[in-house]
Amino acid sequence: MDKNKDIPQIGQMDWRISILTYAKSNDSKSNEETLSYSVDSTIWANVDFSGGDEKFIEGGEFSINPITVTVRYNATLLDKKNRVRIDSTDYDIESVQIIGRKEYLKLKCLNIE
Repeated sequence: MDKNKDIPQIGQMDWRISILTYAKSNDSKSNEETLSYSVDSTIWANVDFSGGDEKFIEGGEFSINPITVTVRYNATLLDKKNRVRIDSTDYDIESVQIIGRKEYLKLKCLNIE
């Protein structure tokens, strides 16, 4: 694989995104684990909006918005429970690909509305 085709030029990393990290807590009534998110940092990224789709899932119609985000290597993003926020929309991290020797990360992300 030619890693250079996966690495954006510095000028292409023109989106400011926020990394959201999670904290675990237990619901006092059900003792069910819940995650709450907060902004950890804001970084530059290359964002590819691949287009969306609408699906009928469990009694409703939902908009599915996949994106690919390329960032400089950041160990926080290796935990797929974390999220990224772009223009006040939160995306779940579905997969993480390390590019080079910890140079960049390619994140496949998904937002379902």
